[in-house]
Amino acid sequence: MAANKIILDIQNNTSYNLTFSVLSGDQDTNKSSVNSYTEYLYDIILTNWSTTSTFTIQYKPIGASTFQLAIGMTYSSFSGFIRSINELNLGIWNPVNLSPSSGNVVTYNDDYVFGDLTIT
Repeated sequence: MAANKIILDIQNNTSYNLTFSVLSGDQDTNKSSVNSYTEYLYDIILTNWSTTSTFTIQYKPIGASTFQLAIGMTYSSFSGFIRSINELNLGIWNPVNLSPSSGNVVTYNDDYVFGDLTIT
C-alpha cells in the first residue's frame, strides 16, 4: 500500500538561519533562490536607517551582458528594506547577523548576478 504522506529531509548548510521556498514551481516568484548555490552577501551594518528612503541594486540574468537597476523603498528601517527587496521578486533575501557587530542581507541565486547595492 502506498504511503499517504511525503517526508522531506531539509538541511541548512550555512552558518545562519535562512527563509526559503520548499515546494517551488513556475508560480513561485522567488523560484530563482530554490536549489541555488551562488551566495550574494552584503554588509549593511553602517546604514543609518532613520535617514534612508530608497535603495538600488544592480542585477542581470545569467549570461546577460549588462546590469539592470532595481529600485525600492527602505521605509526608513531594516525590516522595511527586507520587505521591499523581497517584493522585487529577484529571489528570497534574508537578514543575517554573522557576529554581534554585523548586519547583513543575503540571497542565494543561480538565475541572476547581483552587483552594487546602494542605500540612500
